[in-house]
Amino acid sequence: MGQYDVLQTLQTAPTPQTTMTMTVYGLNGAYSTFKDDGQGNQVVVSYNAQGVKLGDMWLHNDASMGRDIFYADGSRSGISFNPGVGVTTYT
Repeated sequence: MGQYDVLQTLQTAPTPQTTMTMTVYGLNGAYSTFKDDGQGNQVVVSYNAQGVKLGDMWLHNDASMGRDIFYADGSRSGISFNPGVGVTTYT
């Protein structure tokens, strides 16, 4: 197998509004969770083997999207795009 093993069976949602959550585990113990609220909003959050959040990526139903990176020293950085506003970054 590759670097990741999917431990849940993927299924087709009964309706587009069905919420879904999936966790993907890496061979080194790291893992990522994917959540869809059934309303057009999704988020993927990545963690190391100790459960420390490393980063996330999100997409909202208003077409906004972004990514955040969390550092060991407690700082973080990110980028987002919002229609009508444009790209925003932070550190």
